Amino acid sequence: MNIKLKFITYKLLILSILIFYGCKKELDEGFFISKEEDGILTNKVDTTSLLAYTVLNSKIKTNGLQTPVIGNYIDPIFGYTNAQFVTQFLSSSEYDFGEGTIIDSVIMQLSYSDYKTGYYGDKNIEQEIKIYDNTQDLKSDTSYYSDGNPTEYKGTNLIGSYKYKPFAADTSMLKLKLENSFGRELLDFKYKDDSGKEFLEKFKGLFIETDASVKNSALVKFDLLSTNSKIIIYYHNNENDEQQSYYYTFLNSVRFGLYQHDYTGTVFENDLGKYSKASEKLYIQGLGGIKSKILLPYIDNYSEKGAVAINKAELVIKAESTSDEIYTPIDYLKINSIDENGEEVYIDEFINNNSYVAVSYIDGEYKFNITKYIQSLVKNKKSNLGIYISAQNGSSNVKRSIITTMNHKTNPMKLVLSYTIID
Repeated sequence: MNIKLKFITYKLLILSILIFYGCKKELDEGFFISKEEDGILTNKVDTTSLLAYTVLNSKIKTNGLQTPVIGNYIDPIFGYTNAQFVTQFLSSSEYDFGEGTIIDSVIMQLSYSDYKTGYYGDKNIEQEIKIYDNTQDLKSDTSYYSDGNPTEYKGTNLIGSYKYKPFAADTSMLKLKLENSFGRELLDFKYKDDSGKEFLEKFKGLFIETDASVKNSALVKFDLLSTNSKIIIYYHNNENDEQQSYYYTFLNSVRFGLYQHDYTGTVFENDLGKYSKASEKLYIQGLGGIKSKILLPYIDNYSEKGAVAINKAELVIKAESTSDEIYTPIDYLKINSIDENGEEVYIDEFINNNSYVAVSYIDGEYKFNITKYIQSLVKNKKSNLGIYISAQNGSSNVKRSIITTMNHKTNPMKLVLSYTIID
């Protein structure tokens, strides 16, 4: 090989190294790639501006909860949360308890939800559950929200209380004793018909909470539709000394959750509801807590390039890694667009057979395929008012997630776009 050829080969080698490392640096900071196949130029970019910030999820509908939540705890990052629930209980029909009925005991059974996802916080700290009468008439055609005032429902009659550690006993349910006087009222009630209307006028339901003085325990989920969740009256009478039982269930009842959050002193308190370029993190919490809002202010610019076909649009949201077994990330997040009234609207990609399909947490991130939605924005077929990212099943989701913004220095949120200019 002559000297001139060696010199050219050497220059090509140096150029290749520079290109490789230059491309690597560009990919670390964001990329723009153009590739032509069969005469069609496809572009791929991940630097589209995303203005993201944390907002209050002021209220969510909590009607018909299967797994209501009770408890209170102080999250080291998200602050204080307190949860109660209200529920009716129903009798199947009038029942003859015999003459001279004597109450032996009244037991409420609450079946725990799944052991792995049925609590959040420190389940090893004892808390006290308290059962009061509910003072309000509850209606199946009325909407009940997470930010309702507990004092509107909580009566003055303490029906029962019990100190416990969630899941501490080797059992799938919590059993607590209620006052015998409560059972006496139930047994003495005289039905006029089988509609149950008079029963619900007399017994409006229960308000269930935990002692708020213990602020650093856990949120606990119960399954009210389990066959084990019920109120059981054990009794005997003059006709039969053997103990008998009768139970009331929560099936087909009106039930809803009430939640309070206090973000005083949290790291994000001063940034709630406003965008900050300095902010590298966003915060998402269930139980009507907080959610993330993302604006795409320059997505319309793609239409200036001509007719654009969006081949794929994937919103990649990075979650802050944690080895903490107590504060694990939310398993599923959902994404909704925002309409002119500020209300959340389903995005078509996530509707399947009239059911919402959420995105799961995998390997430290959530990936949302929003191709059709971005295409509609580029074509100006939908208003570009932003999107919300929130907890799936937020009415009973006890978890929370910390995700990154586009401003994060090492692991930013990205909208990865692949598009073709077709004219």
